[in-house]
Amino acid sequence: MEPKIELVILVDNYAKEGLSVEHGFSIWITAGGETLLLDTGQSDLVVQNAELLGCDLAQVDALILSHGHYDHSGGVAAFLQKNHQARFFYHPEVFRKRYSLHPGKPAKSNGMSEHNAQLIRSLPASRCVVNSGVYQFNRQVGLTGAIPRVHPLEDVGGPFFLDKTGNQADNIEDDQALWIQTDRGLIIITGCCHAGVINTVNYVRQVTGEQKIRAVIGGFHLHAASDERLEETIKAFREWQPEFIVPCHCTGKAVSEKLRSELGCHVEPGYVGWKKTLRL
Repeated sequence: MEPKIELVILVDNYAKEGLSVEHGFSIWITAGGETLLLDTGQSDLVVQNAELLGCDLAQVDALILSHGHYDHSGGVAAFLQKNHQARFFYHPEVFRKRYSLHPGKPAKSNGMSEHNAQLIRSLPASRCVVNSGVYQFNRQVGLTGAIPRVHPLEDVGGPFFLDKTGNQADNIEDDQALWIQTDRGLIIITGCCHAGVINTVNYVRQVTGEQKIRAVIGGFHLHAASDERLEETIKAFREWQPEFIVPCHCTGKAVSEKLRSELGCHVEPGYVGWKKTLRL
């Protein structure tokens, strides 16, 4: 049987009819003999949508947390009720207390809930892989670990802090992405891309030695990006010439439309129920 990649978005800010929506992200990935789940959204909707979409969470081999925000880790408890064997992959900073702080508003906690953090900490050591660097699942699939922040225009995408008073910036060092290496180039899947799209894609190219980009899928966290940063991102996509781009979650609807109007490659904004089957 020809090896295949199967991708299904389980949680996103938009959904097709009959599926539930929330501010968050989760994507089902089957590639290289592994069944992976990147992120869990912010609630048990990941379980409800997975069932409706025919994705058996009990069969997931590994749950990857792209970073420790609540809208990516909130479904951990619901996932653990369905799955009793998956390994958990996360950066050591994933449990940090963190906040968003907007002018005129009180600080909002946006880190992982203590309940979910304790559930993960209580798992057997054999089920936890704490990675700050690159991790290779198999020949095709890898995880970046912490992504170097190189590009001068890319920031974390919002007013994120490690304290309620806004004195200690949160660089979201735990942000990481996943890649799948195929005969037609790299498929890169991001959670929120707090490290920046350009930084993320270029780091995966550096780590793998593969320059061709087949697709970039996930949250890009560009909804509050400056015009200058957006233009640099669009310029980078033009240079990479991916076959398709799937902006999701925190990218922002206006930015997704701008990407679609300005890029020659196929841009298809993501939503719960989006599916793609590709040859490895």
